[in-house]
Amino acid sequence: MGILDGIVEWIAEQVMHGLDLINTSVLGALGCDMSIFLRYFPAAETMYDIFVALAIGLILLIWVWNLFKNFGIGGGGEAEDPIKLSIRSVLFIALAYYSDQIVDMALDIGGTPYDWILTSALPNLSFADFNSVLLTIIGVCANGAVALIVLILLLILAWNYLRKH
Repeated sequence: MGILDGIVEWIAEQVMHGLDLINTSVLGALGCDMSIFLRYFPAAETMYDIFVALAIGLILLIWVWNLFKNFGIGGGGEAEDPIKLSIRSVLFIALAYYSDQIVDMALDIGGTPYDWILTSALPNLSFADFNSVLLTIIGVCANGAVALIVLILLLILAWNYLRKH
């Protein structure tokens, strides 16, 4: 094995170990639990409060605007029923205010199959094992130039994997 083969093998192993790190620790740590997400990203809680306040403010602004628009139309135009408008606005204000609890409930329902998958006894996918088998096959069949092409394809595979997950 030449120097080029050794460099290609080392880079490919580092890429595969990086994919293993992302696959096991990062994706497993975040999961479907909002409390863990808030522990990793504490600024998200403050941003959530700001977004809820903005949403409620915009709903109130649209509600008042539509009420004044209805009263200003006069006899000739078609106006929306103020009671239906008020019920709809109050409903959306309640949905914006309780969105945290709604998301937690959805994550509890949707997170159960995700937890089953994470805690199952299936063998873990190890990118490093895949890499060593791939490099052994390529090392037997080809020279260093082909191993460089395999490294480029491996980097493309890793990039697509990271982009999808």
